[in-house]
Amino acid sequence: MSSPVPTPVNSADFEAVELSDWTWRDGGSPALVAGFLAADYTGAAAFALQVAGAADEAGHHPDIDVRYPRHCRVVLTTHETGGVSDLDLQLATRISALAAEHSVGAEANTPR
Repeated sequence: MSSPVPTPVNSADFEAVELSDWTWRDGGSPALVAGFLAADYTGAAAFALQVAGAADEAGHHPDIDVRYPRHCRVVLTTHETGGVSDLDLQLATRISALAAEHSVGAEANTPR
């Protein structure tokens, strides 16, 4: 099975998509960043496992950071393009849906 070919996207493309949980991070390499708040630390770790499962299904893997007391931070970028791609937008959409399904809220002012 071959991996999907990523198509680069820019900040304007990102703004055109409804991903209110996510922030465009500019810098050395653009990325999408989101923070999520679970009920507790165990809930944040369980959500991280849900994100990992979705990433495996997509064949596209983010950086996931679980922090006490209940935070889960996700960073999406596509190394092949050196920035953000359509694969990141698709996975961000799936992760936001998982958060809604598991009552994990988006964290305002996500650290970049």
